[in-house]
Amino acid sequence: MEHEHAQGLSNTLHAGADACCTAEITITDTLGNTVRCDVADLVLSLAWDPQNPQGIEPDSQIGLSVLNGRGPFSWEMIEGTKNGFVLNEDATGATNVLIAGADICVNATIRV
Repeated sequence: MEHEHAQGLSNTLHAGADACCTAEITITDTLGNTVRCDVADLVLSLAWDPQNPQGIEPDSQIGLSVLNGRGPFSWEMIEGTKNGFVLNEDATGATNVLIAGADICVNATIRV
């Protein structure tokens, strides 16, 4: 975890890719007084895994995943894009499986 020094009482924390859960911060003023604080529940922004396949063949399935964030997650296919596709919309983890029927001819749009 990195930080930037700022004037006054504010400071900006930047969480690295491996950041998780809680950070401990100690602030010392010019007189030597210190205050310790915990910043709990650091959560990185949810991101689509760049390793996910960019397409799917008819009559096949692919694994999909998201990175960062904190579950449980909600997976859904947007209405109008479900024709011929099946997605486990009850899944709450960071991974899911998209199944394509034999006669797909449209794109599936998935929201997490």
